[in-house]
Amino acid sequence: GAEMKSTGETLGIDFNYHNAMYKAFKSAHLDVPSTGNVLLSFPEKVVKGSKSFVKYLQSCGYELYGTPGTAEAFKLMDITIKEINYDKSLELVKKSYFAMVINFPTKGKIISNFGFKLRRACVENAIPLFTSLETAQKSIESTKNYKIEKNSVQSLNEYVGYYHNLLNNLQLSKRGDSFMKIGEKVVLAYSGGLDTSVIIPWLKEKYDCEIIAVCIDVGQGEETYSIENKALSSGASKVYVEDVVEEFVTDYIYPTLKAGAIYEGKYLLGTSFARPLMAKKLVEIAHKEGANVIAHGCTGKGNDQVRFEVSIKALDPSIKIIAPWRIWEIKSREEEIAYALKKGIPISITKEKIYSVDKNIWHISHEGGDLENPWNEPKPELFDMVTPPEKAPDIAEYVTLEFEKGIPVKINGEELSPVELLKKANEIASINGVGIADIVENRLVGMKSRGVYETPGGTLLYTAHKELESLVLDKETLRFKEMVAQKYADLVYNGLWFSQLKESLDSFVDETQKVVTGIVKLKLYKGNIIIAGLSSPYSLYNEELASFGEDKIYDQKDAEGFINLFGLPLKMRAYQMKHFEENQKYNKTVVGGEQ
Repeated sequence: GAEMKSTGETLGIDFNYHNAMYKAFKSAHLDVPSTGNVLLSFPEKVVKGSKSFVKYLQSCGYELYGTPGTAEAFKLMDITIKEINYDKSLELVKKSYFAMVINFPTKGKIISNFGFKLRRACVENAIPLFTSLETAQKSIESTKNYKIEKNSVQSLNEYVGYYHNLLNNLQLSKRGDSFMKIGEKVVLAYSGGLDTSVIIPWLKEKYDCEIIAVCIDVGQGEETYSIENKALSSGASKVYVEDVVEEFVTDYIYPTLKAGAIYEGKYLLGTSFARPLMAKKLVEIAHKEGANVIAHGCTGKGNDQVRFEVSIKALDPSIKIIAPWRIWEIKSREEEIAYALKKGIPISITKEKIYSVDKNIWHISHEGGDLENPWNEPKPELFDMVTPPEKAPDIAEYVTLEFEKGIPVKINGEELSPVELLKKANEIASINGVGIADIVENRLVGMKSRGVYETPGGTLLYTAHKELESLVLDKETLRFKEMVAQKYADLVYNGLWFSQLKESLDSFVDETQKVVTGIVKLKLYKGNIIIAGLSSPYSLYNEELASFGEDKIYDQKDAEGFINLFGLPLKMRAYQMKHFEENQKYNKTVVGGEQ
């Protein structure tokens, strides 16, 4: 509220400070203009402490006038205002020439004094009059910054209820680095989906904060086109749409592909390795905007909350994190939909189609809805990237993939950029029904969940890469790399992309990939991939050596010595068991009394 020092008090309430001040002045019938002429008449002791205030008035665009003593005093402080004599100033006040007057009462109640006459003239002619620098500055700031929405009048009980809920939420959010103060600038990982669309008004309502929405484009395509307007209409003050598709493919997909990392034998980690890149961009934008809070829309039951937060902590441990799903009153997607409809937020999800979908250039994941029952087969209309195998062409299609040091560089003989090559692989595989995986997986947080994944191009690349490795890597390296791949997959799935161990494993993987160069031919038919040919200049496969005919490298007579040495442990074990059995037979005879 704003205190009226001479005539009483008025009270203004709002969720925003400037709005509350504006309401207080409005209720006192003080309409403070944002432009116009301002008359200053200060005693000497006030002038000395008002330099910054007067400069503020000038910066706001007001035309300043001063009575003789005031104007002269400011001139000595290198501040120029127009001087006007006492009688002329009274005359202009009565003609409403001034939009605002600032004057300070002096001791005594002599009605013939200029100050008394000036203040009386302001009251009689409805000129806004201020007798306090602080009150004047707050009123001007509120006039310039208030944003009163239509139909925003609420009862006192509604405001009390708001602050009661706010205090509860603040208590709930006091969990380590997750604590967030009212009014902070927040960078939100924004997708435009149900969760993040609802989070914008919820954060503003609960914390009165400024929301900077950040959409990271990792190849979700058309979903980013209208993202800016949607975020702004939901209440964000600023929107970033960051295109990181190329970085995603080269710095996140390719290292994982080279490692051969597959989580629990099926999941090609499409969501998992996108999150650390998103976290990296969120931290960069937070630094740019001077924000120290990042918010995300991950649920408290999922893996993504871990992936985002541990990545953010690895990049900047000082940034605070808020996860609304862990503290708000909304408990289900149905309640989210109801909240969105209440707030007038446009959403594409409905109560009939309630899947949680994550899409990027690598894959699409589907969770929730009827998929939560593992007995339910995915409906054909669920699939967005891949043609259901039964609807795929009846004729097989061949595709060739060429690799250099583990990186795909050509498809069907055409050299393409990393992004375009993956798009082409997606196109070819999806037509032929390749890349559908239905998984019941073990989440990091300890529960099982079911997801249906479409990864068409990725399935092609993984299959071809693995087959090429079988041609160029020796047995022990392949076996050890399989163990590395499993650990690598766990690290990526669990959000530990920026860990020391993952970086160390990258070094091992890169060493193995020096010879993973060659061409792989695949045959695609109704969801199946059949190996149709392999070729590499570094192949360890020697046709002459592997044949049953005579060759110059391998002398079959040498096999006898090898077998004798290789089988030596088994031979010694046989002698051991024979000796053991003889001892057992002897002991049995002695115990039975026979000598």
